[in-house]
Amino acid sequence: MKLKNFLTFEHSYAYSLPEQVANAIRVAIFKGDLKPGDRIVQDEIANSLSISRMPVREALQKLNAEGLIEIKPNRGAVVKQISLSDITDTYQLRVILEKVAVKESLPKLTAMDKIEIESLVKKMELADDPEDYTFLNKQFHQNLMKHCSNQKMMKIIEGLWAGFSPYTPYIIDEQMSNSNNDHTKIVIALKEDNFEEIHALIETHILSTEKSLMKYLRDNEIVSVDN
Repeated sequence: MKLKNFLTFEHSYAYSLPEQVANAIRVAIFKGDLKPGDRIVQDEIANSLSISRMPVREALQKLNAEGLIEIKPNRGAVVKQISLSDITDTYQLRVILEKVAVKESLPKLTAMDKIEIESLVKKMELADDPEDYTFLNKQFHQNLMKHCSNQKMMKIIEGLWAGFSPYTPYIIDEQMSNSNNDHTKIVIALKEDNFEEIHALIETHILSTEKSLMKYLRDNEIVSVDN
């Protein structure tokens, strides 16, 4: 496999170099370009991108923490099999915790907060690049939860966002369009201070993304049904 086929750094103003490397490898795993058991060699990646080994090493450590690869003695980094249970667990926890965080944050949102949230939705509607979109999308969700005071819970949510969640626009057709529709509904409910509706929309939004991701991974035989 030629690494340059899937490792690119276009439109990456928002991310550090290790994050860009991690994202390229992550998407390659989700697309099936890198398969379970494939080795990821630091030197090959560094040489193909004309960068040092340090950002590659940091990227692999991040992917190892996410459970997408395993760093083995004498073998280096190896792609792990993605399991359905890993995905289900992640999205179930996101629903539970993000609804709690949003519930506390919503009554504290200022008029300027709401303007910023609506502005992010408008920017996402204009975005045609998955990398730009994922950056804006994360900001959108973070702003909805920004006034949650439980910092330990927010760190857990941040961890759940690593891995599968932000990167569905790279691999799923119509994901950006579907998400934009959900986001618009949330903004409408926010203008009406209809917090109960927002809680329901958040749950629907997260679970519909999970369903689309599971279908994609099954259809492309990228996921394991055990565990």
